[in-house]
Amino acid sequence: MHKEMNRLGVGPKFALLGLVYGAVILVLHYSFFPTLTFTLISKWVNIVLGTILIIIGFPLFILSGIMVHTHIGKGKLCTTGVYAYCRHPLYGAWVLFVVPGIVMITGSVVAISWPVFLYILCKIYTAEEERYLRTKFGDEYLRYEKEVYAIFPKIWRKYS
Repeated sequence: MHKEMNRLGVGPKFALLGLVYGAVILVLHYSFFPTLTFTLISKWVNIVLGTILIIIGFPLFILSGIMVHTHIGKGKLCTTGVYAYCRHPLYGAWVLFVVPGIVMITGSVVAISWPVFLYILCKIYTAEEERYLRTKFGDEYLRYEKEVYAIFPKIWRKYS
């Protein structure tokens, strides 16, 4: 018998460490390195691209949360919708869209490490979730794990 995992999984640990790291990085940037910035063509291009990333990331995060919450309530593995392309879209939304969007908007060279840090955190913490899911769902999860990437979406999956 496996011990049930909290509905939020490793999300709270991921969020807390990610937010603390991001806050420290941004404080360091604005306190000590305010001129250490990058721009793509112009600051406005950074702002527009960063905003687009955030606009993609938040709905992806919300949709993923609703989908997994519904499936958890039924005791089922969520493998449809965005979960057909990425096993961890809740974390992926932050790693690939929201935080890179913030980095783009600030233009902070120092903050470029933030999404990298989140990706590393994600790899470490999702291992715990995946062990639990393998135990709970067995072969169903093993097949899903083999077909679908963890963080980076396998967007061509449906078209190959």
